[in-house]
Amino acid sequence: MSIWGDTKDVFSGRRSIGNVIKSKLIGYRTIRVALMGSRESGKTVFLTSLENHLREHVLHPQDFSLGGRIVDWDKNAIKNKDEIHGIPRCNYENARGMLQKGEWPEKTTSSSILAMRLRITDKDGKQEDVQLEIVDIPGERMADFTMRGRPYKAWCRWMERESASADYQTYLQKVKDAGPDARGELFSAYRDFIANEYESYAPCITPSTVKLSLDGKKRGGNPETFKRAVADTPIGFTDKKGKVWEFLPLPEECLDKKPWKKLVQEFEKSYDQYVKRVVRPVADWMENAEKLVYLVDMLSLLQAGGKACTAERQYGEAAIEVLCPRSPDGILSRMGVWAKSFLWKTHIHAVYLVATKGDCVWSNQNRDHLATLADDLFRSTTRFLDKRITYVPIPCAAVCSTKERTDGQSGLEGKILDPQKPDEPPTLQRWKPSDVPVRLPESSEEWDARIAAGEFNYPIAFPWFDPVQLCPPKQINLNLLAEAILARN
Repeated sequence: MSIWGDTKDVFSGRRSIGNVIKSKLIGYRTIRVALMGSRESGKTVFLTSLENHLREHVLHPQDFSLGGRIVDWDKNAIKNKDEIHGIPRCNYENARGMLQKGEWPEKTTSSSILAMRLRITDKDGKQEDVQLEIVDIPGERMADFTMRGRPYKAWCRWMERESASADYQTYLQKVKDAGPDARGELFSAYRDFIANEYESYAPCITPSTVKLSLDGKKRGGNPETFKRAVADTPIGFTDKKGKVWEFLPLPEECLDKKPWKKLVQEFEKSYDQYVKRVVRPVADWMENAEKLVYLVDMLSLLQAGGKACTAERQYGEAAIEVLCPRSPDGILSRMGVWAKSFLWKTHIHAVYLVATKGDCVWSNQNRDHLATLADDLFRSTTRFLDKRITYVPIPCAAVCSTKERTDGQSGLEGKILDPQKPDEPPTLQRWKPSDVPVRLPESSEEWDARIAAGEFNYPIAFPWFDPVQLCPPKQINLNLLAEAILARN
């Protein structure tokens, strides 16, 4: 029986997802991996290239070194299954075909799973059968992880504490000025806030259903299109019976005041339903994975500015904290963790923070700087991870869409759009990308000045394949991640 829930994008609700997580495939070691990252961080490309390399590894082991292992894909094992654990399979053929044509795969609009059965032969000839399962969720859903484990009032306080932008403070003041009876004004104020977030390229907006509905309908495009789309969009979700569950964050000083009591109670009910139907099914699965691969597009964040980078940090840290236990603080906490270790183990025991699009910068040193920036971005959370968790920041390019220049100059060449002719197909061009800084700008003024000076020039190239090339694409460090994913705990 499928455990698919009320919608296309939420997988749970009919039986405990924990029962599925604990199920074991006899004769196979099951590896479950949570794949996360905000929109346009490259999750679909990552999965497509990884599956491509694993499918073809026996034929091309020299192009995808796995530490002496050879991987043989059992293509007949689960080929007729459209779902695994009630989660739709990734559309590999379509995504691989688009890469072959020189186009990036379409954006993920619903959760999906890469599922492969593999036979791994190590360098000593020992063999092991493995079922690899990697769950991918739309990047928009990541913003909702702030709700996992937080009741409504705690979520409101988190939003007020973490979203310290001028736009959010303006929204809070509008709420206080309008009062609890002006429901229309409250929702209008929040829509204005999220429209400003969208225009500023803030990657995470919550509730995420404002940007991506549960049936996979994307709301967006340019800022004006998004603003019109959300004008009559519920701030929440509509259930199968047609009931609308709406809520929005309220100022902390209003939460316990008598005039606001009725509205707070209404929002609490809607919030609880949202967490139950939208957030927990996804978060529970990810939390019960063994390894977390978190993709972050530092190049786009550098070009977007401080506000986008701050939003990525806020919501990324919240997601990592939900999935990964922190180091115990104090002797009693340490004793508690020690006692629990006899009863159950930590689920996620490895976190790989992946700085993507490493092929769009020049030199290995710049790629290392990408990983350093990603590490710095989330350091306030990652440094407190449980000591039993392996944590590795690493630069990567799942598909190398550039090559070294062939005219003798330093830099790259690839197919990119001409900014003067955005409606025409990408053409082959040569450029020298900016060096990647060793630290993030410390203020919005510094960020704006450096963007204006053209310091963050990183054209994103389109896939570039030989028309007759059928083997997997060239990559940077994807093999290292694959080796870590397939390794035993």
